[in-house]
Formats: sequence, structure tokens, C-alpha cells
Amino acid sequence: MEWPTNYDDFLPLRTSPNTVWSGFYSTRPSSKRLIRETSSYLQAIGRAYSLKYIDQLSSDELISEL
Repeated sequence: MEWPTNYDDFLPLRTSPNTVWSGFYSTRPSSKRLIRETSSYLQAIGRAYSLKYIDQLSSDELISEL
């Protein structure tokens, strides 16, 4: 059996539901920076949403504005 060879850049690569390779073997620094920045924004938004959701004084309208 002979496997096909891929010559393209295929990153970011998802190897399992919780594991993503995002440019570890890539030589594109701009892609690495963009992925790192957007990942940090996503984490911050997730934390803010979680804190607002947990807060008992928050209304559904305020949570949906996030």
C-alpha cells in the first residue's frame, strides 16, 4: 500500500477533540501571531461570558449582549 504525499501546509491541525497544532512546524510567523492573538481574545471573551453567566444579578438581556 502506498500513501499519498501532501506538499501543502495543513496547519492548524486537529488531532483530537481537545488538541490543536497551530503552527508548531510552520515557518509563517504572521500566521502564528494571528492565531496566538485570536486565541487570547477568545479565552478572554469566554471568561467574561462565564463570569456574567454565573453572576446571579445578571439578567438574560445583559448576558445576550456579550
